[in-house]
Amino acid sequence: MLGVALFVSRALAELAALTHAAAWSIAGGVAGLVIGAALVWVVNRTGGALPFAALIMWVYVLWPIYMPEMALWVGLAAFLTTLMLESAETSRGWRIDAGVFFAALFVYLYTLSPGLLPADAGEFQLVAAKLGVAHPPGYPLYTLLGWVFVQVVPNNPALGANAFSAVTAGLTVMLVGRAARRLSGSVWGGIVASLLLGIAASFWSTATQASIRPLTAFFTALCVERLAGLATLPHPRPLSVPERGDRQKTLTSKRALAGFALAFGLGIAHHPSLMFPGVFFGLYLLLTDTSLLRQPRRWLLPLGAFALGFLPWLYLPIRGAMGAILAPDGLTTWRGFCDHVLARGFAGDLFSFRTPAELAERELIWWNILALQWSLPV
Repeated sequence: MLGVALFVSRALAELAALTHAAAWSIAGGVAGLVIGAALVWVVNRTGGALPFAALIMWVYVLWPIYMPEMALWVGLAAFLTTLMLESAETSRGWRIDAGVFFAALFVYLYTLSPGLLPADAGEFQLVAAKLGVAHPPGYPLYTLLGWVFVQVVPNNPALGANAFSAVTAGLTVMLVGRAARRLSGSVWGGIVASLLLGIAASFWSTATQASIRPLTAFFTALCVERLAGLATLPHPRPLSVPERGDRQKTLTSKRALAGFALAFGLGIAHHPSLMFPGVFFGLYLLLTDTSLLRQPRRWLLPLGAFALGFLPWLYLPIRGAMGAILAPDGLTTWRGFCDHVLARGFAGDLFSFRTPAELAERELIWWNILALQWSLPV
């Protein structure tokens, strides 16, 4: 726990030090200790392999000079190590995941946009480089992670922001393949699923430029992968006298459910569109584990993990108070904060159809989108 807490603490302290204010740096360090400890608690509860990844994090903790970009590489190494250690239904599961990730990453980096881009992509490059506030709902987690990538290429921050999308897309392709492998029991099924997503036109396009969509896809894929893992667990017998084996099953099930809830909370905090697949996530849980309705005590840990996923929202009022670039007025007020994270200004765009005829036209658009992604045989 100490390694993770100190890792997050130093990263936040060095991030806050950009303002050249000692008080902000100290506050970031203290907040990092709390967030790191909470992260360890949640991951341990969900049965994660964080203790192994924490050993890697000590490299950054003990690094003797100011170098925030080191947090990116150490954090990525720890994250990939955790995924690999948790991936193996078979002894070769982690090898397949690593191979899929690096193959996708190579393709996306090879076709990566080399510099500054227009429109939303340019805005995301700017807020990542300057720790600004993007248009609603603000994308604070994307901004913070994007800033870390920008530090890796200080002479070309736009390229660093583009590379963030490539890495995130590569991880998404890997997670989709792992989920398919778990649900189908087929190694080739997982590889085909990864390939189909990886070559989809829109997905590939956003993987090569600064965009919030790869991170949205990542959390969607992570939720599906967590649910796929949960589906393979045996459920405890709720109406019988619990035996030791049943207590262990219950604990494992709670941890797996909390892991899904944390991913879902982070995903919605990043982009509220995840509420739509969230409806089907909920139906899936109820259909595959009907005991959830009869055991409300099992909800407590997942609800806490879900709430923890909204911590990145704190970035918005903090940076708003500091006058961050593109931050709207009133972001430090409750009303202004809610207007921004709920994207109330875009409410009229959410449903642009109100009649069956309009809905039929939207379905044609949906078909055209599918045809754009792949050829008709696929």
